[in-house]
Amino acid sequence: MSSVSNQLNYIAKSLYTGDSYMDIELNEFRIWNGALNGLQVAGCDVAGPDTVGSAADAGTITSIQLSVPAYQLIQGGNEMPTVTAQTSVLPYPVTITRLATLSSGNTNVITINGANNQIMAVGQGSANVIAAYGGVYSTQVVTVVQPVAILSHRYSFSDADNGSGNIGSTVADSVGGPAWNGMLPNGGGLTGSQLQLTNASLQYVKLPVGIISNYTAVTIEAWATFPDTLPGACFFFAFGNQDGSGLGNNYIYMQPTSGHIGIGGNDPGYVGEEDAGTYGNLSSHTNLHITAVFNPQANWIAVYTNGILAGKNTATTWQMNNVSSVLNYIGRSLYSGDSQSMDVNVDEYRIYSGALTPQGIAISDAAGPNSIPATVTNGPGALLSLSIQAPATLQPLQTGPVKLLANYANLSNWDIIGNSIFPPAGLTVSVSNTNVLAYANGNLTGVNAGTASVITVYEGLTNTASVTVAQAAAPILAHRYSFFNEPSGSLIATDSVAGFNGTLQGSANITGGQLVIPNTAQAAPAPDYLLLPNGILTNSVDGIGTNFNFPAVTVEAWATFAPSQGYWAALFDFGYTDAGGAGAFDIHLGQLGGSTVYGISDSDNANNHNQSTTAGSVRGMTNVHIVVVFNPTAGYLACYTNGVLASQINGITISMAGVWGTLNKVGAGMQGSISEFRIYNGVMSPNDVAAAQVLGQTQVLTTNVRLVAAASAGNVTLSWPVAGGAFTLQSNPSLTSGTWQTVSTPAAQIAGNLWQVTLPNSGGSKFYRLAR
Repeated sequence: MSSVSNQLNYIAKSLYTGDSYMDIELNEFRIWNGALNGLQVAGCDVAGPDTVGSAADAGTITSIQLSVPAYQLIQGGNEMPTVTAQTSVLPYPVTITRLATLSSGNTNVITINGANNQIMAVGQGSANVIAAYGGVYSTQVVTVVQPVAILSHRYSFSDADNGSGNIGSTVADSVGGPAWNGMLPNGGGLTGSQLQLTNASLQYVKLPVGIISNYTAVTIEAWATFPDTLPGACFFFAFGNQDGSGLGNNYIYMQPTSGHIGIGGNDPGYVGEEDAGTYGNLSSHTNLHITAVFNPQANWIAVYTNGILAGKNTATTWQMNNVSSVLNYIGRSLYSGDSQSMDVNVDEYRIYSGALTPQGIAISDAAGPNSIPATVTNGPGALLSLSIQAPATLQPLQTGPVKLLANYANLSNWDIIGNSIFPPAGLTVSVSNTNVLAYANGNLTGVNAGTASVITVYEGLTNTASVTVAQAAAPILAHRYSFFNEPSGSLIATDSVAGFNGTLQGSANITGGQLVIPNTAQAAPAPDYLLLPNGILTNSVDGIGTNFNFPAVTVEAWATFAPSQGYWAALFDFGYTDAGGAGAFDIHLGQLGGSTVYGISDSDNANNHNQSTTAGSVRGMTNVHIVVVFNPTAGYLACYTNGVLASQINGITISMAGVWGTLNKVGAGMQGSISEFRIYNGVMSPNDVAAAQVLGQTQVLTTNVRLVAAASAGNVTLSWPVAGGAFTLQSNPSLTSGTWQTVSTPAAQIAGNLWQVTLPNSGGSKFYRLAR
């Protein structure tokens, strides 16, 4: 709802000037803060337009009915039930799914997602699913069956080379038989153990019509080498059809350049397509094991590289009966406008009817392309032992995976958490101190300085790992532009720290203590902005390799934004503009006319390779405090507004070494003003940002602070100036021995202009200090 502007609000009038009006009579019109449930809606219906009804008006519930879409589920699948109620007043049933409580009679077979009452099939067998509301119950029996995956087709490319380019030759299917042999319409290289296809000769494999017809689930497995740069638009494999306009439709496919698999049931197929994958561009990857599982009957598809889960979509709706299997290719797209081939060497290509399990995929990966152990489809055997892996240290906001490594009779060191499509039944993951660590979806996130444990419990086995969260080193204020100290009419923006003075461009001006940026025409390229010197992000000490950029950078500003902004307007963009006018090799906070995007790029143009996310609109905000942290060394970017984290993005792999910082603009395209602008070498931690919000634009953080203790009512309150930012409180019973321990509970809080921690006075001597 924060995306809804709430500026023009009509009854019986559209927000589109071209739309028509209507003839309508209204008896009552109401707006509720929050979502009405089914009983409340029914109660309002009974009460009528002149009385505000409630759930009580719907009467007493006399019975409920639990309904499920399917009484048999595939293990790993899920379904959404419906619960309806009959009442003493209403002649029709009322949906109460979100109000009812669902439970399972056997959580080894069925579990219930408490957030939305989704039924999760986690093990084989049958279980009662019970719905309850107001002392009334309804039960259904749901059976869960193991997905069956059968190897249907295998192409090992051991066919003999005919010495003439193999145009029109076949590649044998050693499992399905000659009727399912593939053909090489434009030839290809056959080495006796590998098929070699080239883009220059438009080579690909054509598989027979109907090869995956009547499948409810399918697994495609291959070992391949992509020896050079792949075309931008290409398919490694495709099963589907093509319409008269050359558009692919009703297909499943794998795109090796953009890093995903997909299923689509429309014409064209990209309309409503459902994708999965985060494995990136496969150009120049060698001997890669690729497994794509399409299991839409269980509502998911997934892709694995070298036996490791690389992407999943657990909300797919297209089914395999939407896939036509008329045109089936290896190395060719179903879209005539795409590249029709690629350079690829394939050692092995397999098609399974059914969904291979994650453990089966890992077993196959270990076996390699020349062997298929029975355990690929029969399972890994008994669970023998478990061990846990977690990052030893994290910074606040930094994330790291928790791995629970399982050793089975036929599979070793398999990560249960990271490679499972759904959380395994019976697995619990918790942390010992949520002031220090947070856990969600397989990842730990640092919260505050301290040490805490992550604990896993699975199959009766408990494993624990210790994780220390430490504040990042104090950021160094490298450049500061205080426009409230500049005289009106000045054409220079003074850097009071390093002397990297900026120059005003176009109609940008300093008036009344503000850098005013008109950009009234919202033209491109933007004429009005502040230009900062080349090298604003570099020094002679820090950096990576020969590029002496700051390894991490924080940009901080106090700014006012007009309600109207050009879409590409930016608060700042530090990088380069290429010959085509595109931004490149940059860090930025831009797209102010949209959802405010911040990100980092190491390519020309920046759209080719960047990592970015959105932070929400700032249009119309006055004197907003904005902080953007670029911390690739800890794998994240973060954006704060008025001291509160607006968003963050993890998994950052682009380093500051890829940022040029030669053309550095503040306010390009923006309409508004800036009163303070700062650049730090290093990371402002969440507590630094919170402190800066209290201090305001006229004061800066400091490392020169003093710790004060005061006793009162059996407690000791320790305090220090808020300007200290992210200092950590530590304690030790002795000044001459022992280890200083971080005080993580309770977490320090801001009270006025002080950080404060109140602890019980337990008697005896204890010493405290601040550390960073």
